[in-house]
Amino acid sequence: MMFKDLKQMQPPIKELQPEELNVRLVQFLIDNQEILDKLQTENIEQFNLIKNQISEVFLLKFKNDFQNIASSGNHSELIRFLTMIEANRTYKKHLKDSTLVIFEQVNVQIETYKQSLESKKGCYIATMAYGDYDHPQVIELRKFRDELLSITLIGRSFIKFYYKYSPSLVKKLKHQQIINLIIRKILNNFIKIIK
Repeated sequence: MMFKDLKQMQPPIKELQPEELNVRLVQFLIDNQEILDKLQTENIEQFNLIKNQISEVFLLKFKNDFQNIASSGNHSELIRFLTMIEANRTYKKHLKDSTLVIFEQVNVQIETYKQSLESKKGCYIATMAYGDYDHPQVIELRKFRDELLSITLIGRSFIKFYYKYSPSLVKKLKHQQIINLIIRKILNNFIKIIK
């Protein structure tokens, strides 16, 4: 049995919108629960092969969606995409046994891919406040992150914390002009200190 032999998603994965990815993955796994459970108990090698194929297909879709959104230059859309993927993990409560194993593998691979991009990430809050990923002040903050924060354990912990929580904060604050002005002033003062 191969991935193509399972009940397929409708519409096919390549036609899915980015926000549909985890929802459709869960539905696909639920639709194939019986087959996958049977494979897991009767033929673990075949099950592992299919698990890896499913993971590769969904990871490729995630990468393509991520790269398309990133290349569009729409950073607020990219932030929304990343926070939505994280939030959609709640759908896993509908899974059990073999399908939960597959869901977790897909999401571990997606998380690994996201972490591999961490050094390339921009400063979400600064980009929101200055309105431009390539604003000189945003570049200074990225330089501070890469050259100082990333070389210490506390700094790396802060970076991880920042990338976990700042996208949702940006989502709430992006249309708050007065707050963005205050953030810009705070960041301008901080940049004077670090220079």
